[in-house]
Amino acid sequence: MLRGAKERMPELASFVIPFIINLLVYTRYPLMYGIDGPYYIIQERSLITNGWIKYPDPPLAFLILAPFYLLGGGLGIKIGVVFFISLSSLLIFRTIKSLSKSSLVALFSSIVFGSSPYIMPLYTDFIKNALGLLFIISFFYSLFCIKDSKIRVTCMVSSVIACSLTHVLDFGVLGLMILLSAPSFLIVKEKEGFKEVAISLLLVGSMLILAFTIPSLVGGDVSKLVSFLEEGVVEEEAMGFFGEIPIHYGFAIGGLIYSIFRKDKTAILVLPASLVALAINFPLIAPKWAFRFSLMNSVTFPLIIPAFLQILREDWKKVMIIMLIIGFLVPIGIRVWPRLKPSIPLGEWEEIRDLTKVIPVNSTLFVPNTKLRYWVEAEIGDQYDVKGRNTDIKPPFYIITEVSRPPPKGRTIYEGSYIVVNLIGRFGRFP
Repeated sequence: MLRGAKERMPELASFVIPFIINLLVYTRYPLMYGIDGPYYIIQERSLITNGWIKYPDPPLAFLILAPFYLLGGGLGIKIGVVFFISLSSLLIFRTIKSLSKSSLVALFSSIVFGSSPYIMPLYTDFIKNALGLLFIISFFYSLFCIKDSKIRVTCMVSSVIACSLTHVLDFGVLGLMILLSAPSFLIVKEKEGFKEVAISLLLVGSMLILAFTIPSLVGGDVSKLVSFLEEGVVEEEAMGFFGEIPIHYGFAIGGLIYSIFRKDKTAILVLPASLVALAINFPLIAPKWAFRFSLMNSVTFPLIIPAFLQILREDWKKVMIIMLIIGFLVPIGIRVWPRLKPSIPLGEWEEIRDLTKVIPVNSTLFVPNTKLRYWVEAEIGDQYDVKGRNTDIKPPFYIITEVSRPPPKGRTIYEGSYIVVNLIGRFGRFP
């Protein structure tokens, strides 16, 4: 019994360690992080009170976070996000353990996923994107860890559908990895799972056609894909958000070499992960997109790690490689850490909540700044009609701006340390 419990410890650690680390990171401040943080409060509140989300978006992330929001509001969302990140980490452990037969390799890969400086900006600001990683990982977990063919294909197909209903970037990465998995089966000469991968690839194509035919099914996310295809590459070198492209390419090329020459089952996972890593770190991607693409190293990087550890027999050599990888990640983490915080200070949040004392309930509030509007709508939007840019509004209405902005025309009814509220008494359209 004790032996069984000891063997389970690495698997338990693959969940618990990322959960503790990420919860500590995510609860340093009481507010939701990033510009989009309050957006999730708005969407969850609408889902609970009105039966559906307020703004068009792929719905699955909001649906699976709804129970956590009901239990704890914004803190509940944070706990829910950290839970699903940790669950993804656990699935990576099981997947890598199944392929490498090494708890050390599997545990390190899972912790790199769950605690890396790539995953933290995702779950603190781009929550949908972060939750979509679960379905990328569950696809490959199903492929390598589920033995029954019928159950395996059901889980793989479900992962593809779920990913398409979560975030377009996750779906694009998953679709590309599925496409690139096909040649890896031929290189390894592996038959088990190939049929399921082929079925999944057909499903990816079908989901793309459906998304372009009925964009509302995925919240209009296809517009982002079209926008990238139109403007995603620039002529001069962009070098990505983290400026670590040469190192990323080194890991990806190492994974390719492993896949071609080792030709074991691990190559079926490492090859597509390496090729996708080369694509998302392409140095000519426009800076607008390079940042988001760089964050997808959060899933490709841990899946390439086995290629560097599995070829070593002695544990001390594996530890040396692990130390080198940690040495690569720590400087990135030092640069990323200060950016993980709410988009407004706590004092500004308190002033927003105090507006209910000076503005009559059911009034119209015009907030031209998107960042500020999300917070106003998240905190007091259930009592007011909050509007943003490109909106026709009728008097009287209140315009809310930050003190650093030029004061608008109208009678000032509130001026705090962070925000100013003016009463506007004329018709207007604000760009």
